[in-house]
Amino acid sequence: MFKLIRVKWLEKYVIALALVVAIGGCGSTNKPTKQNKVNIELGTVTHNAQHYLGLASVANKPHKSSYLLLAARAYIKQNNLMAAQQILKRLIPLGDDQTLEHQLLTSELYLLTADYQQALTSLTENSSWQLPAERWQQFYRQKSILQQHLEQPLAAAISQISLSNYLVDYQIITLNHQQVWQLLSSLPQDELADAQSNINHFNGWQALVINAKSAAMSPNELSQVLDQWRLNYPSHPAVNNLPKSLNQALNITPYSPQKIAILLPLTGRYQRLGKVIQNGIISNLLSHELAPELIIIDTEKGAQSAFEQAQAAGAQFIIGPLLKKNVAIVSQIQSETPILFLNQAPDLTLDSMPQNGHYYFSLDKESEAIQGSEYIFNSGKKSPAIIAPNNANGHKIAKLFNQRWQQLNQNNEQKTTVETFFFNNDKELKLTVERLFETNKSQVRINQLRLMVGSKMKSKTRSRRDIDAIYLVANPRQTSMLKPSIDVTVSEFADQVATYVGSTGNEHLKRKRSTNDLNLLHVSELPWLLQLRDNKLNPQSIKKLWPKLKQNQLRLFAMGYDAYQLVNYLAQMEYFPQFKLEGFSGLLSLAPNHKIIRQLSWAQYQRGRLVPQG
Repeated sequence: MFKLIRVKWLEKYVIALALVVAIGGCGSTNKPTKQNKVNIELGTVTHNAQHYLGLASVANKPHKSSYLLLAARAYIKQNNLMAAQQILKRLIPLGDDQTLEHQLLTSELYLLTADYQQALTSLTENSSWQLPAERWQQFYRQKSILQQHLEQPLAAAISQISLSNYLVDYQIITLNHQQVWQLLSSLPQDELADAQSNINHFNGWQALVINAKSAAMSPNELSQVLDQWRLNYPSHPAVNNLPKSLNQALNITPYSPQKIAILLPLTGRYQRLGKVIQNGIISNLLSHELAPELIIIDTEKGAQSAFEQAQAAGAQFIIGPLLKKNVAIVSQIQSETPILFLNQAPDLTLDSMPQNGHYYFSLDKESEAIQGSEYIFNSGKKSPAIIAPNNANGHKIAKLFNQRWQQLNQNNEQKTTVETFFFNNDKELKLTVERLFETNKSQVRINQLRLMVGSKMKSKTRSRRDIDAIYLVANPRQTSMLKPSIDVTVSEFADQVATYVGSTGNEHLKRKRSTNDLNLLHVSELPWLLQLRDNKLNPQSIKKLWPKLKQNQLRLFAMGYDAYQLVNYLAQMEYFPQFKLEGFSGLLSLAPNHKIIRQLSWAQYQRGRLVPQG
């Protein structure tokens, strides 16, 4: 039932003896002697388990059961889970409070063994329970914690709303409102709109989040929306105690610079990349009637010098620089001018504390790999593998994919590490696929049998069947070699294996020959390149303006276009991390470390065409 620590034989004997005395006494036919009324408070312990077992051995019903429950809680506190389990298995609770305590302790045992689903199942609410507010608080807090572990934000929010009915302390109520807000805000807008619940105030919370998110990017509009919400839900507990982040958003001043400096490499080795991004920025700027002044500065002679020029010219916002080495330099300069860097800082992690006004936007492969892991998991796959180049970047991407896969499977009993197969060069691609499917071993066995029974023996190689998905870390040329190789290596006795690749392994706009060799390949790609956004400025029109642009450069154009678009939203996005901006390069949101998250679209090659999915 639980993964528990071993208990010494003598301690088992003492526990068993105490239970025989305590629980056995519950069935005695002797009339109990009259005693003074004892108030036993469940839910917390101040002594060790032996103390409560001693009290249980001389107590009458129902005090005996209460003391045993306290002993079980003390054992859990002492990390003696097996002893707590023995008590709970043999004890029959009496009354509402004991029933609740029995559920809470059973749930906690499962929680300590990371069996979150069983821990949640152990909590069965009964609306007829007569309990003090403190006990209901314990119940709903435990339920919400488990639902969050199981990634059930809507259910967790409903538990938090139920909890609010039993809170009296203002600070705790304020914290609870923020938690409800965050949980509901994490839901997609359509999912939240379809949600239903009969608990008090849910409809008010639902309307608050939906309306506030729709007006998130305009403090004035947000204020008007909240005034109307207060009129619609005058008795809602959040009317005079709005979530903290919502209050902050009301008072935020959006960035609206009159002068924007663009720091890019416009000469030298990387000038082509810089100019493509510059064209993306200018293309967006020209689509607006009122546009700020652009100050375009070349970083080829030094990032710090370019930054100082921007400051001297009176820039109120800076976009760039692009190269990582320049990002590292400028990010260390103390300044009040907000900056949207076009790459990640070298030391940026999920837990990084961002400097005020510093934001990071990049087309990094790492984020795509993490999204690939999530997409494959949500597709119902159980055993993916990775094929990646044997270099630092390949190892890093494989590690991040694997880490995310482990997180997604944390509630599964069988946790599997994602197998990774590295190749050193293009000549090794076919051999790498054979190693993955172990057809090379199958061929060795066939050759051995032929030596024994003769060369005329008919045989076919067999491939392993336990891998159901492959994620490729590859460039377009390598992808065009790997996908057909995978198709022919999988034996006719096995199901075809789903194959996935990130955008940097895809060049569907460039290829003039047939793409039938890529059929059924899943690709994560910029929505603009899949033309999922209705916009006159499509990839074909850009290719007409700049015919020599390659597909990877079109991605940089999209990045520049989105970078300009983000300027007016970044300040608000800090307080609305769930807000998503539909950009050319993806569905854009802001992480707590101030990194722009790009949610890509997925497509699949079908009959030689790349068809958007979902």
